[in-house]
Amino acid sequence: MRTRTQRGVAGAATAVLLVTAGCTSGGSWSDGAGPDPSLPMSEVSAITDGDVIRLSWAPVADADRYRFSDGAYTTDVPATICGEQCALTIADPPPRAQVAVSAVRADGTFSAAATTPVTAPGAPGGAVAVDEPAVLLVHNGAAYGEAVRPRVEVVPVDSADAAQQLIDDAYRSGSGVLSASLNLPAGQLAGPPPRLVSQPAAGPPADATWQVEAMRFDLRPGDPPGDGIVVATIEGGGVATEHPSLRGVVADGHHVDAPAGEGNGVTDPTVHATGVASLIAGQPAGDVPGIAPGARIHPVDIGDRRESDLIEGIIAAVDAGADIINVSMAVECRSVLGITRCPDGIQAATDYAEREGVVVVAGAGNNGSGDQCGGEPNADQWPAVLDTVISVGAYEPTGVVWPCTPYRPDLDVLAPGVRLLLAEPGGGYAIGSGASFAAPLVSGLIAVLLAERPQLTPAEIRELLPQWLRPNQELDVAAALTSLPPD
Repeated sequence: MRTRTQRGVAGAATAVLLVTAGCTSGGSWSDGAGPDPSLPMSEVSAITDGDVIRLSWAPVADADRYRFSDGAYTTDVPATICGEQCALTIADPPPRAQVAVSAVRADGTFSAAATTPVTAPGAPGGAVAVDEPAVLLVHNGAAYGEAVRPRVEVVPVDSADAAQQLIDDAYRSGSGVLSASLNLPAGQLAGPPPRLVSQPAAGPPADATWQVEAMRFDLRPGDPPGDGIVVATIEGGGVATEHPSLRGVVADGHHVDAPAGEGNGVTDPTVHATGVASLIAGQPAGDVPGIAPGARIHPVDIGDRRESDLIEGIIAAVDAGADIINVSMAVECRSVLGITRCPDGIQAATDYAEREGVVVVAGAGNNGSGDQCGGEPNADQWPAVLDTVISVGAYEPTGVVWPCTPYRPDLDVLAPGVRLLLAEPGGGYAIGSGASFAAPLVSGLIAVLLAERPQLTPAEIRELLPQWLRPNQELDVAAALTSLPPD
């Protein structure tokens, strides 16, 4: 296994943290003005639905947008997300928070806030327990007459001795095994989301589509940008195809655990998978602006979310003809049956993508040094740590690095990744934070660039990448466009 040498970029976070944000009850906004008593705000309700919390309220006449506060952030979402009711999802919520919602007119005047307490339904989703230990063998495809395509085999074990013996035997000379290790869980989160604090929200309100300005969507070439490029999304769930922001751009994909012909990556859609896809290819008919609306999404659902599933998902995406693979998932070193192993087998899949000319982009874990970010601070996460993968971290609307962005030598670039509007199944919307949502913005930008320069190889894109960065390591879209070689 290879991990990258220091390249000077600080920050990344892979996972989903979906939260609401806005003003504190009775508080003031950045201009110091108080709420306008002539503008009412309806009551806000919070309902637990599985591992998410759904907020709802009645639309307010004259509202141009709604403003949310959780004590940590202030975020505006457009009133167009509302139908007969307004709704927004909080996925992987904090243990406890007081959420406040205000209606805001186009002239900036706002109502007093309606508040509601929210309590997480339990431990955050994303991590998968290792309840059925197994050894993962990744074979050299040459043994099967396939020169470059790796083969995956999962062998159940019932003891540490059996696992270790199988691993030792696999590495004997002539076995054709590229990697032998425990089959570790892959997750959307490395640990619990950051705790939301109770003090007044800091900084001015940020629009939930602030990436449009930060990434200079107005400079994107193409009509539409990213036209003809296929981006595969590796997720632990399906992508909702009928959402207004995604209608017509999501092709049938792949489900690694389903029988042939039955799983297509769009069944059992999740907020995380749908939100990632919408940031890449969001359509004008919806409220999520995609950075590459001309791209096609090839969804890959990795089902049980083990390392073997992630490897098979990457291989399936390559075989399906993807130009770019976005991995908003991560696997970390784990101890199972008393054996500590790292997910070495993933490299066989990313090397396969490299050889086939497919760009791989990944977030790198919510395990920074901020309070209660979760996981071991700054620990390696796969596939982001690998040489052939572009590793992405998140920054906030203020330009500061997100506190749960880890500081690691493999980090290549920071992109907007905090308080972003996402599409969710059922035609609704959510707010999301983390490199799970920064990574698709980088994947989408690469789709825009590949549509203009399809001859670029993954290695050439990585060589150009340092030219795309501002001194603070944020992605500079204008610089990326000017770095392109002549056609």
